[in-house]
Amino acid sequence: MSISKLAFMIMTTILMILPFELKAQDSLNIECLSGAYGYWDWGGAGRIEVSNGYAYVRNHRTGVKVLDVSNPTHPYQVGEYNLPDFTEDIVIFGDVLYVAARWNGLYVLDISDPRHPRLIDNLDLWGYVVDLAVRDSLLFLADRGLRIMDISDPANPQEVSFCDSSGNAVGVTVSGNYAYLANGSHGVEVIDVTDPYAPVVRGSCDTPGLSFGVAADAGYVYEADNTSGFYVIDATSPGSPRIVGHCGTNQALSSTLIGQNVYVADGSEGVAVIDITNRQSPRIVKRFSTQVSAAGLCIDSTLCYVAGGSEGVRIINIANLASAREIGFYEPPSRFTHFAKSNHLLLICDHYCPIDYLGLSCNLFYCL
Repeated sequence: MSISKLAFMIMTTILMILPFELKAQDSLNIECLSGAYGYWDWGGAGRIEVSNGYAYVRNHRTGVKVLDVSNPTHPYQVGEYNLPDFTEDIVIFGDVLYVAARWNGLYVLDISDPRHPRLIDNLDLWGYVVDLAVRDSLLFLADRGLRIMDISDPANPQEVSFCDSSGNAVGVTVSGNYAYLANGSHGVEVIDVTDPYAPVVRGSCDTPGLSFGVAADAGYVYEADNTSGFYVIDATSPGSPRIVGHCGTNQALSSTLIGQNVYVADGSEGVAVIDITNRQSPRIVKRFSTQVSAAGLCIDSTLCYVAGGSEGVRIINIANLASAREIGFYEPPSRFTHFAKSNHLLLICDHYCPIDYLGLSCNLFYCL
């Protein structure tokens, strides 16, 4: 029995024994009206990677979905690989997709046939893997620190080193000889990876909020600090990185650097494009209202793909930033998992619920 059906049975039982004062003719004759699992199946789309006309979407609860985006105005789902564990990030190297799966380590998927992803391996790393980055033939993992793996043989990753961090690493990026960790409440950490077999912590910079995502170039770090906004950190002196610029945002969750602009997944405010030409005074020059809560994004040439949690994927043409506009979207087929009614009562169970461990919430309506 699926979790959603079990939760529905529990909630209908609760409904049947609720102490409502109803007339005798209003006895609770529960009738199941319908069931649809699209949105549950798409719970938590937060990271997205695009390669060779396909978009790979990490879903928090259900693994990886594959969309055909060869025609970006009409994307559609063509494949998936369901995983039994919560997942956090994905990255592509060649024909291999790596999936960060928290305490369940790293999944390695063969995507040579995008419509039929195939499991190659699941590596138990005894950590908590939440973010991934690739440079050359090395895979960098935010895993309660920095873990580095050799992927010169993509299907057979080999760990080469681990470097502990001052916080619980939740994001990682690599630029030049340095890796930068987003360390949650501990800000940003700078790690020298000149020798990937012996990484060394060089410095750190605390930030006011929760460091969620980082991008970096030429010794500068562009950090998404959740509700505290967007920060520019000067790490040209790796031993003493410092904040030099700030820009207010709604809920900065990730940073993607393209030229002199940083694209920030900004939660319910969509995507914020921040001009960093003047690093001391970064400023928002464009916002995309994505109609979904932007949890992550990927830029492929002139297109920006936005992962919007349970609401699917939006695609924005950014060839001309001034006139950028949405050109396509993919929405899962249904929101609700179950409906039930009883004379004057309507029970709707869906997947939204920040405190319900089963992953479903139920709303009760009195119908006149």
